Amino acid sequence: MKKQTQKISAAVLIIIGVIFFVLIGGLSIWADLEASLFNSARRSSEPLSSLNCPSFISSDETGIILASFSNPSDRTINPKIQTFVSDGFVILMQEKVDRLEIEPGGTESVEIEVTAANAVYNRIILVRMHQFAYRPLPYRNASCGIFVVNLPFLTGTQFIYLSLGLGTLFSVAGIVLWGQSSKPIVWDKLTNMKWIIVFVLLSILISIMGLWGLWLFGVFLFVLWILLAIGLVSKAVLESDKKNKFVGKKNK
Repeated sequence: MKKQTQKISAAVLIIIGVIFFVLIGGLSIWADLEASLFNSARRSSEPLSSLNCPSFISSDETGIILASFSNPSDRTINPKIQTFVSDGFVILMQEKVDRLEIEPGGTESVEIEVTAANAVYNRIILVRMHQFAYRPLPYRNASCGIFVVNLPFLTGTQFIYLSLGLGTLFSVAGIVLWGQSSKPIVWDKLTNMKWIIVFVLLSILISIMGLWGLWLFGVFLFVLWILLAIGLVSKAVLESDKKNKFVGKKNK
């Protein structure tokens, strides 16, 4: 009975831990997915990889969108940078145009401030930046989404670190407790432990993909995570039924 209680406690700790990881990754992926559809009529063969946005900001925080542009040529160039930011609604947007002067071999940056007032659904700030062609630079564009969390006592970065820290704490504690409840280790128990660790690692990868802006990979991993969760629950139910039937026969 003690080991069964330990297993239940371990499962609860692991579930809480992975929820923190998937929450961070899922919200980031949602924001970037929405942003990919924002002002998306014009596409580029080469992405504007220097576009950098915070994944989260708090409701009273100012977020900084940053992009850098380099000049590899031997003459001064003046590329046009056009940035669109949502203005409280999906169909409303703010436009900012910058005309940079970049010396040969030099680098210039564009910096834009955003707040919770820019968020659509009161939750997601959508950004699309265009860098128009100016030899030798080709036309490029990129998008990003910023999720607004209603936690005035935390910044977006602090929210990320707190969630990842709690996710790690609960997951590790759950895995350790599960290992203690599984002694003596036999093959079936060892297999279960391995799949639980894979489940936790997959949750961590989802959070990493979300924070890195790799939402397409994140969606793929999220589907795998759901399938694995269904598999683990199904396996636990079958093992419980099998055990109950064995106990029932033994009591007879």
